Amino acid sequence: MTYKALIFGVDDIFNELQPFYDEQVKRGNLEIVAYAVFDDDIVQLFDAEQRGGVLDNTPEFHLAIISSHKNFYRRMKLLEAQNLPRKKIIDGRALKIPDLDFKRLVDEGIAYGSLNKKLFQDMTHALCPRILSDGTSTVEIGSKSYLVSAAIEGSGRVSVGKFCSVAKGALFNMWPTVDHNYRNVSSYALTRIDWDVPEKFFLPNGTRQINIGNDVWIGRGCVFKATTSDKPLVIGDGAVIASDSVIVKNVPPYAIVGGNPSKIIKFRFAEDVIEAFLRIKWWNWSLDKIHDNFRYFNDIDKFISIHDV
Repeated sequence: MTYKALIFGVDDIFNELQPFYDEQVKRGNLEIVAYAVFDDDIVQLFDAEQRGGVLDNTPEFHLAIISSHKNFYRRMKLLEAQNLPRKKIIDGRALKIPDLDFKRLVDEGIAYGSLNKKLFQDMTHALCPRILSDGTSTVEIGSKSYLVSAAIEGSGRVSVGKFCSVAKGALFNMWPTVDHNYRNVSSYALTRIDWDVPEKFFLPNGTRQINIGNDVWIGRGCVFKATTSDKPLVIGDGAVIASDSVIVKNVPPYAIVGGNPSKIIKFRFAEDVIEAFLRIKWWNWSLDKIHDNFRYFNDIDKFISIHDV
């Protein structure tokens, strides 16, 4: 199906997103019927062919795609005020996902794309979740989270929650260690023994997982090691990982850790505050609720008093 789309915004990040719009047009997924400009709370429509001709009537369209970062929420609410359902409003930033499955983005609200394990990134800051895969490994990225650059060694599943910040050079190490079983008499590589080795000598060989919670801040050059399938590596909600850390054990919620191997430096807040945040789970709120309560995000006592009920 070719979706007729209204592109909302030719300022802000439109020039950055235009090549991705053009790509979807070439693939036959998209037909741009008009461009909308937001000026003093008034929307003006311009002809998609001429780019300069003002339209008196709104053409038929299936989707409205917002090209904006700082003004995204404001424009989304303006479209909703025109009785456009939110499911028909597309975050244009999601179109930057490599090999995007545009139809699934429209139908499911999830941006599915391809994964290059040697080097990948997601700097879309998109509202919708993203799922990248190469058939052997999968990276799931929650709403508004971003990764400046990352790589995967081995194969498995990496899950990044909502509102996470992952700096440059993250390495997710999921190499199998099945042939180095330190629980045996020797940790020597079993696949290099000069005879057939029974299966019971090897460690379990399943899917390795690294699960990063919500609102996690990861500094530059961190390494995450999950080399056994029976024990996923879990980074708790609200944790902070110092740059150049090597993470080999689970990190508790709201802990600040660093070093090689990483150790807990301190916790971001007192225990009662952490428990309140884990009950509130603000990252699961709608964007509207986050927007309306953002004025309390720098007043922790007030925030908790309102929402921990």
